[in-house]
Amino acid sequence: MRYLLIVATLMTAISTFGQSPLMRPMDNEKTFTLQEEDDSLVKPSLASDRGYTNGTRMLWSWIPVEGSELEKLASILCRSKIDDCERTVTAGLGQNMYTPEYLRSTHPIRGDRPYGGWLYGTLMFDATKLTTNDHVELYAGVIGRDSHAADAQIFVHKHVTPAAPDPLGWKTQIGEWAAFLATYERRVKLLPRRVPDGRPEWFDLSPSIGASAGNVFINGSLGMTVRIGYNLPSRFIPSIKSGPMALRIPNNDQPFQEFKKRRAEQPSPDWDAYVYVVANASYAARNVFIDADADQYLIKRRPEVREHRAGATFRVHHFRFAYQQTWRSSEFRPLVPNISHSDRPHSYGMLMISIGPNP
Repeated sequence: MRYLLIVATLMTAISTFGQSPLMRPMDNEKTFTLQEEDDSLVKPSLASDRGYTNGTRMLWSWIPVEGSELEKLASILCRSKIDDCERTVTAGLGQNMYTPEYLRSTHPIRGDRPYGGWLYGTLMFDATKLTTNDHVELYAGVIGRDSHAADAQIFVHKHVTPAAPDPLGWKTQIGEWAAFLATYERRVKLLPRRVPDGRPEWFDLSPSIGASAGNVFINGSLGMTVRIGYNLPSRFIPSIKSGPMALRIPNNDQPFQEFKKRRAEQPSPDWDAYVYVVANASYAARNVFIDADADQYLIKRRPEVREHRAGATFRVHHFRFAYQQTWRSSEFRPLVPNISHSDRPHSYGMLMISIGPNP
């Protein structure tokens, strides 16, 4: 628990780092987002835990005060065109857990992935221009017993879903490390479509390219997002960094100065609703939750990973709700016969609630 308190304290300090005591009230407004990803959201079976079985994340997003340290860091991504670049900062806390399919064994299961947990703090920077978005994510945390993933899953199975099988193998989870990760993504908006009266778009298409490096994941990825709906917002649904594919994908179709002017003169619509699909492909050179004990568990990481996501979301004033379903190809293959077939494609759902000035 001591690491949880340390990470929470760190994120609180980051969220106020560089803030001017003379800042205007609107500069300090933060949007809070709570996300829950779990395979039982898709398959409500009590024995559905396997692979990436759960991820929980809390995020606080805001526009940094002009001249603050965080604003200066975000401005690096703007390169030379700072006046036409909107900067956003996000700080957050998260926990991910990974398990084999069969939870009742107290011994390592040959041919299936090991137990693993990751507790982290994250700091994100966005720089958005007319049709492009540059996004950076920085992670620092801990993998192993001090991630408290075992405590979280055991508590849920005991008190929330008492009929679910007890996860008995957490004593065999992968070793303990300080965990660091950095990701970068560039996104370009193509083919935006508006109705004749000039209201927000009803359709857009956004290809992206990204990469991650650290002792958690090393990978490169390509993606494409399509949205269709009413009053499409400038921001996209963020995804938890659960594997090689899960990159957050914000965007905006207006330069910073125009954005500020329109926000003051023409408030955003009271509501929006849309559906979206995402297709990603990546090459994973490292996945610590598979590679760490691959020889002991007789498994091998699959470098090529495909992922598809589909979701729907609606916003009313300062409240947003979203549901998303993800289908991910197998991230490993067993080197021995495995009757559980745990290396088959994996599917999980996500619920998201966002409250604030820009949900």
